[in-house]
Amino acid sequence: MALGKDVVGAFNNHIHHDFVACGIYHPHTTSCLLGMVSTILRSFPNSLKMYVPFNIAVYGLFKNKELLKDPLNTIVKMIKSSVRSSLFFALMVSFTTNGSCILRALLGRDSTAGYVVAGILGSLAVLVEAPSRRTELGMYVFLRAMESGWNISLQQGLCKSMRHGEVALLSFSMAVLMAIYQNKPTTFSLTYRSTLTRIFGKN
Repeated sequence: MALGKDVVGAFNNHIHHDFVACGIYHPHTTSCLLGMVSTILRSFPNSLKMYVPFNIAVYGLFKNKELLKDPLNTIVKMIKSSVRSSLFFALMVSFTTNGSCILRALLGRDSTAGYVVAGILGSLAVLVEAPSRRTELGMYVFLRAMESGWNISLQQGLCKSMRHGEVALLSFSMAVLMAIYQNKPTTFSLTYRSTLTRIFGKN
């Protein structure tokens, strides 16, 4: 209810949007492009609040030797990593949501293709990240795409929901993860491998 009140309260009676979705995404302006910029500016600081503590924890737990050996350069790397990851997340959110808005304005109508293109644009946000992290984040984006595809298939009746399907999927995923960890542990990045080793020990 609080979110609904915030959205309703954000509307300006003097601003007219051609599409309801546009009014929801950027109620303060009729420009879809300015709405995209606004989303980026709002999402970036919120992302920093998540990535800064995360990177501090990673460097404190897994890269403390590097931090003690060269604290200045390590802190610079940590800040750079936090900024890049936050920018990735902000761009992904903005391109995915406001991207469909811009395409809607260009086409003059709503279309399924617009949402597909917006999703593809959102996935391209991984390019702002360091090359070493692109595969990892690409997999994260790919999983969100699979989830969206599954939900759309359910809504259109193309497939049926399976009882406890999430549990079965999680079990299968963990089985694959542990099989790789036991047989090809170097496949994982050092941070993830260290975490798994702390939890499960060495093979």
